[in-house]
Amino acid sequence: MVVHWHKANQQYLMGAIDQIRYLLQQHVEPFEGMRPVRPPDPTEIIFPEQECSAADALSHIFRLSSFERDILLLCAGVELSRPIADLCGKLNGNPMQSYATFSLALAIFPEIHWNALTPEAPLRRWRLIEVGGGTALTISPLRIDEQILHYLMGTPQLDNRLNGVVLPVHAAPIPRQYLPPSYQTVVQDIIETSILASAPSPSTP
Repeated sequence: MVVHWHKANQQYLMGAIDQIRYLLQQHVEPFEGMRPVRPPDPTEIIFPEQECSAADALSHIFRLSSFERDILLLCAGVELSRPIADLCGKLNGNPMQSYATFSLALAIFPEIHWNALTPEAPLRRWRLIEVGGGTALTISPLRIDEQILHYLMGTPQLDNRLNGVVLPVHAAPIPRQYLPPSYQTVVQDIIETSILASAPSPSTP
């Protein structure tokens, strides 16, 4: 059944986070005599026509790999789900260290690749996540950017770091007939081309 976008988006996000929790439980609960139960697949949630989840949109815009997407959702899960934070603490070996790390992500997710950890990869280049202080990169705390978290929740906010630099413009809504799907595609292509053009070229040997 098709539901309102905001409701569908929230269901999708929490379903995706439940999948993350399941992966964490697989590394913790077998040692505690418990068997984790696989949650429902969030991709079965039906969105209104020509719309998708905020997580899917963000992954598409920033060209996130499945591993990078999983890391972002893990960081979101720590913020939105206390059980996930507690599981992270267990896997980090200290209940007080209830945060995501690259080391944890490398241990639990499939399709891992080291490039996702580098400063030029999307997660850090576009500051979708923040790497906290630590003795090593892989065990340093990871935190999702607040504005990205709001975006995933379906309530994008103006970054308060832009206060005094830019002002929001309240324009009259554009009738749908003035922006047909073909134009929407062109606008999206322009945005993506701009992002790719600003990315550094890979070094040649």
